[in-house]
Amino acid sequence: VATEVVDLTGGVAAAYKGNYSQYVAQKELAEAQLQEAYERQQQEIAKLEAYVRRYKAGNRATMAKSRENRLQRMDRIDRPRNQATTHFRIAPASRSGRYVVAMHRAAKRYDSLRLFSGLELVVQRGERLGLVGPNGSGKSTLIKCIIGEEELNEGEVVIGHGVTLGTFGQQHEHLDEENSVLDELLNAGDVLPAQARNLLAQFLFRGDDVFKPVSALSGGERNRLILCKLMVSAPNLLVLDEPTNHLDLWSRQALERALSDYAGTLIFASHDRYLLSALANRIVHVKDGQATPFDYTYDEWRAYTAPVPPAATNKSKRAAPSAPKPGKPRSVNVKRELAKVENEIGRVEARLAELTALLGDEATYADGTSAAELSQEYQELNTRLQALNTDWELLAEQALVA
Repeated sequence: VATEVVDLTGGVAAAYKGNYSQYVAQKELAEAQLQEAYERQQQEIAKLEAYVRRYKAGNRATMAKSRENRLQRMDRIDRPRNQATTHFRIAPASRSGRYVVAMHRAAKRYDSLRLFSGLELVVQRGERLGLVGPNGSGKSTLIKCIIGEEELNEGEVVIGHGVTLGTFGQQHEHLDEENSVLDELLNAGDVLPAQARNLLAQFLFRGDDVFKPVSALSGGERNRLILCKLMVSAPNLLVLDEPTNHLDLWSRQALERALSDYAGTLIFASHDRYLLSALANRIVHVKDGQATPFDYTYDEWRAYTAPVPPAATNKSKRAAPSAPKPGKPRSVNVKRELAKVENEIGRVEARLAELTALLGDEATYADGTSAAELSQEYQELNTRLQALNTDWELLAEQALVA
C-alpha cells in the first residue's frame, strides 16, 4: 500500500518514491553508488595527502599548499554504514523417522466454542506445513496441541520416532524472565560461555547486552534470543507460532533464509504472506470451527480459494473495434505515431544520459534525498524506455504492412 518509504538509518532520513519492493531496489542502488563515491574520494584524499607530505617543504610548496587547501575545503563523504543484521543457520541434530506428527480425529473446543474437529493430519519428514487463518481462529491452540501444551478434547496426537522438538511461542513462554541473556542460552544446550557469546553476537547481542535480564528485553530481542536458543538445541522438528512478530525487516529476511536452508521438518503459523509463500509446501486453513488441510503451496492455496469474479455482463464487455473512420489513410496515422515514439525515445535517452552523469558524481550524495530521487527517476525512465522500444517495434511492423 505504500507510495513512499522513509528510511531511517545512521541518523539520516531518506525518502524513496514507490512501494517497498521499489524502495529496496533504489536503496541497494544508492548504497552501491555511495560506496563507490566514498572509495573514489578516499583515493583522491590519499593522493592529495601524499603530495602535501612530499612537497610541503620543497620547491613545490605553493602547489602543495593549494592541495592542502583543497583537502580542507573538501566535503567529506562519511563511510557508508551497513545495516546490522543477523546471520544464522539452524542445523538439525539428527534425522527423525519418516512420520513426524500424526493427528487422528483431533478436536478442540472451549465450552461451546469449537476451534476444530475431526482433523486428520500426517506430517512427514522434511515437510513445511503453514497454518493460516484469521486472528482467534485457533492456530496457536492447534500448535499447542501438537507440542503437548494443550489437551485435545477428542482424538490423538502422535509424535514420530526420533523427533527432537524446537518451539517458538508468540508469548515467549519458554523464556525465564529472571535469567540473563547469556544464562538463558547456556541453559538451552551443551555450549561453552565463549561459544555462547559468539552465537549471541550473531543475533546482535554484543558486549554487555549478554548480561541484560530477559525481563528487560523488547519483543524483537526476545524473538532473536529464542531463535538463538533453537540453534543450540538443534531440533529436527521446528514448531513456530508467528516467528516474524517484532522482528525488523532485515531479521525477517535472515530468518526466512535460515528456515529455507533448514533440513528438518517445519510447522508454523503466520500472517506473513512473504514467509508463507517462501516456505510452506502444505497448508492447514483454520477458520469457523474447522481445520482443513490442503496439499498446496501457499500461493497455490490462495489461487484455489480465491473468489470467482462475476461473469462479465454485456455492458462491461469491451466493444469490438470499429472500422476505421474515413479521413487520413491508416499508414499516415501509423507513421505519425511512429515519429512521436521516436522523438520520445530520444528525449528519454538524453535524460538518462544526464542522470547517469549525475549519479556518477559524488556531490550528488551530499543530499541523500536528492540521490534517492535521481535513482528513482532513472529507474522510472529506464522502464519507460523499454515500453517505448516495444511500442516502436509494433508500430514499425504496422508501418511496413501499411
